[in-house]
Amino acid sequence: MTYYHLVLLLRILKKRWVLVLFTFLGYGVGLAVCLIIGQKIAYELSYDQFYPNYERMYRVSLDHYSPHDMYQNSTATSYFPIGPELVTRYPEVENMLRILNEDMENTPIKYKDEVFSVPNISVIDSTFFNIFNLDMKYGSGENPEYKEYLPF
Repeated sequence: MTYYHLVLLLRILKKRWVLVLFTFLGYGVGLAVCLIIGQKIAYELSYDQFYPNYERMYRVSLDHYSPHDMYQNSTATSYFPIGPELVTRYPEVENMLRILNEDMENTPIKYKDEVFSVPNISVIDSTFFNIFNLDMKYGSGENPEYKEYLPF
């Protein structure tokens, strides 16, 4: 009985090979798309879970509306006074952190007696190491003393 099924399969493949080819290609593309979507969902759900207390961290975003109360867009940036205002108004907010990512290439930076400029530098609050438990190459989180310039 299996021999006859195999012969029938080969006859169908020989007679309708284009249909079989498109069927297998469709299944392959569908499976690949499902795997890619699954990977994207897994990545989005695991975002920033390597930090301790990640479930207690939130990012304040800014929503832009037109004058007629129509939603335009949302950005991950907000105004600097929002952080201290949230801490003072809401007792649930334990701590806050502000990060400024700007191209400050023309801004002189002075460390001890040396003045230099660093491309792609970020300016952060002193509470950064209270929120993010990261290891430093030089110094400590309370009072970092860098011995040399390390590009980020």
